[in-house]
Amino acid sequence: MISSEMTFGLTILIAAIVLLLLLYRLWWRWLIKRCPTPVPIVRVYPSDLEQLEQSIGGGLPAILKSAYLDGEILRFDLPIVFRRQGLEYAVAEFFRADAAVNKRVVEWSRMPQDAFVFAGDDFGNYYFVRANDDAVYFCEHEGGECTKDFDSFEQLWNALQSEQ
Repeated sequence: MISSEMTFGLTILIAAIVLLLLLYRLWWRWLIKRCPTPVPIVRVYPSDLEQLEQSIGGGLPAILKSAYLDGEILRFDLPIVFRRQGLEYAVAEFFRADAAVNKRVVEWSRMPQDAFVFAGDDFGNYYFVRANDDAVYFCEHEGGECTKDFDSFEQLWNALQSEQ
């Protein structure tokens, strides 16, 4: 037989679990709304790239700008997986050259303020270039470690094109 103390205890336990689930759900919705999501790429215009360069404080690599302007970056069948120097890389999506979205992603991911996040992999990691720098950096979302993986955007671009 269940005593009144046990019933009361079970009721409190169930209420606490329900309250925790509701709080978790509210926290998760708040986090999703707060976390910026880069938007898929579309064809851009010179003015879009000018605004982006102004927001990051410098120029982008010429090949990257050209790929956006002529729409060549839209022609890839994604995801692309390739190996270079014994490491495996993957590009699952390219992002729009949008200054406002880029700024939110950079702030959220704690990247350098002069970064343009142009691509990502399937695991939430980002590829970016910095203003007035031709190198390509890779930033892991877990821990936020950013490393220089390509000395020039051209190296990455050639690797991507060789897989098509």
